[in-house]
Amino acid sequence: MPEPTRTPLLVPGSLELPRQLQLTQMTLWCEVPIWGLLLYDDQSPWLAVLETLHICFSRARHQRPIFPGPGVDANGQGEHEWVNYDAPLALGLRHLLFNDQHIDEIATSGVENSAMWSNWIEELGAKPPVDVPHLRKTFPQFQDLANAVALLRSGQVDGNSSRRPTSRHLLPLGSSMLFADVKEVAHTSDRRFMRRTGELMYLMINRSKLRIEIATLVQNELIGANSPWNRLARKLMGGEAYEDVPRSLNTGFLPLPYHEAYERLAEDWRAILSLKKMPVATSLASLARLSGFNLLLYIVERAVEVVEGADGHVPPYVLDMVGSTSGNGLRKLSEGMYQRHRRLLPEAMRTFVEVYRDSEEWEAIEVSEQASMTARNTLEQRFLWKRDIGSDPYNMPSASEQIEVLLNEVQKPRSHSVSAMYVAHSRQIGAITARAGVGTWYAPNDELIEALVLANVTGPVELDSFLHTLFKRYRIVIGAQEAMLAFNGELPEVDASFRENERSFEDRLRMLGFLERKSDDCAFVFNPFHPDSAMLTDDDLDDAA
Repeated sequence: MPEPTRTPLLVPGSLELPRQLQLTQMTLWCEVPIWGLLLYDDQSPWLAVLETLHICFSRARHQRPIFPGPGVDANGQGEHEWVNYDAPLALGLRHLLFNDQHIDEIATSGVENSAMWSNWIEELGAKPPVDVPHLRKTFPQFQDLANAVALLRSGQVDGNSSRRPTSRHLLPLGSSMLFADVKEVAHTSDRRFMRRTGELMYLMINRSKLRIEIATLVQNELIGANSPWNRLARKLMGGEAYEDVPRSLNTGFLPLPYHEAYERLAEDWRAILSLKKMPVATSLASLARLSGFNLLLYIVERAVEVVEGADGHVPPYVLDMVGSTSGNGLRKLSEGMYQRHRRLLPEAMRTFVEVYRDSEEWEAIEVSEQASMTARNTLEQRFLWKRDIGSDPYNMPSASEQIEVLLNEVQKPRSHSVSAMYVAHSRQIGAITARAGVGTWYAPNDELIEALVLANVTGPVELDSFLHTLFKRYRIVIGAQEAMLAFNGELPEVDASFRENERSFEDRLRMLGFLERKSDDCAFVFNPFHPDSAMLTDDDLDDAA
């Protein structure tokens, strides 16, 4: 029998775990080897993008390449990246923006300017959390300070979130607008919401062929852009800007050295950050939505690869554009695909365990002396799975019974799991609709539709071609033609529903300002924010046709 090993089990083709990676808090090793560390439900797509940019900003601040490239060669030989980063705490600025409950009230109190300052300083207490002398010098009129704070507050991302004040953030429009998540009491960096989903996205881009282009765009459009918002934040921040940088953080674990999902994510980042005609503050919302959708698709793709192999069939994303809650075939099919995607996740984890159960290592354990004890120790080492089943080898469950319990365990619903993350991100990016008593299905909101156009349309393109692009890149099915491709021509009973769906999609694109119809046969989708776009003429449409 082979000697037990303390190495957690990995999927075929995976990189080895970084030597420095700490796994002491891990309790069930099934999600991480398939998808990476960590896909987290409480970290919204916005916060994932911010975490990615934390790493980019930090590396630029320390004059390091924003994306250093993977640590492996073309043959997959080498080591997993180990990327350190940090982010300022900016405690004073954060207090002004998200904690101060008095500044607005005092600014509208009608008393004299000096009295406003005196009243506010009194409210701050004996140990004010902000640099009062700096603020009085920079904003002699208290009203100007209050106006500056109010303006910057309007740049909050996820503004409707109920997260704690120390986990709220601004648009990343410059180095002074990006700061760490911090603990409310200890005022040190925290991973309560910034939980490594953004680190996974960073690693994906770092392993893509477009990493140098993305680095240039991030540098030019965000890090180096001296926006009025960033200058205002810098004035409010004062001397604390980089004086309270917390301990260094580091990226987690992304198993596969290469994957199509990495290139797709990088292509979408390049497309969105290249929109010169759209303010970057506006385009970042589309970037967050598309990044979230890319993560959803990556999760499903990896699940299929584990369950069915590299040639497995990825169930399509059937998007209902009509929005009806009636039980039409398309809506039911969309709901079925959503449920199928969700079921794939525990199926992948069960398959991961089943593959090990059928391995020579486990077969040897089952026929060994003290098989129960060896099984308990090995499952703890291979899957980081600890169970209190005593220490008497004669009273322990058998090896086969233990692994059956593990197989059942991985299929149980758990909080903060990849399954919970899939549901949360689907909702947060606007990909699903849920109706009590009806169900949950894929029905995108206008913002997600806009993001898909912004990332996939340059010059005018026929609607049919655009629908095919969405299917080819994201497995998105909207029209009848893509439905036939996705389901091998086995959908005659819902053909009419898909044609109605396509017409509804066209209507929504027109209302959003992304479509023009030249004739009964030709509808064109265009992106007015693309650098090469211009007002469309009949000649333009003729050329596109």
